[in-house]
Amino acid sequence: MNGKLLFNSLRGFKESISVEEFQKLTKIPNHNLDELLCYLKQNGIGYFSEDHIEFSISDKVKTAVLAISLGITMEECSRLLNWRDFEFFVYEILKNFGYKAKINLHLTKPHLQIDVIGEKQDFALLIDCKHWKYDNISSLNVYAKKQKIRTNFFLKKNRKILFGIPVIVTLHSKIKNAEGVHVVSIDKFRSFLNEFDFLDYGYRIYRENP
Repeated sequence: MNGKLLFNSLRGFKESISVEEFQKLTKIPNHNLDELLCYLKQNGIGYFSEDHIEFSISDKVKTAVLAISLGITMEECSRLLNWRDFEFFVYEILKNFGYKAKINLHLTKPHLQIDVIGEKQDFALLIDCKHWKYDNISSLNVYAKKQKIRTNFFLKKNRKILFGIPVIVTLHSKIKNAEGVHVVSIDKFRSFLNEFDFLDYGYRIYRENP
């Protein structure tokens, strides 16, 4: 399968769409369409019935991950994902790295929401997903401070977690650190997870009263 062809197919991922409309949106020529649809079916992507296809968010994310494995960059794929897809994208990557992942976790008293959490052993990554290019350090500092607050509150609620690492994942940013919080572009997120054991311990937040 051609990675670019699979990437272009993301433009046609709707909850329910006719094959004809799918082809119009993706601009995939007839001689490639059958190959693509066959590939999607073989990989369990989409529900096909006569001349219609139904796609879920997980279908779109799975296709993006496959496109990346075929040479498309994470940043390219992220541009065809909305903010909700983007969060699910990060969630799926964490699962692929062996994390117990949660998405849109709501905490109470006070009410706080964490976009994505990845737990492994005795630590957790607490991720704020920003689906846009962000190189404004002042704004990132504000979001970083808020993510630290969420991380501390999460640790108070989860006694099994020894420490948390607040992270901001963006579509693209040259800034790597805001207020002691990792800022990671989506195209660097896999590398970030691969290099976790070598990360500066200063980014860790430990529970105040273990």
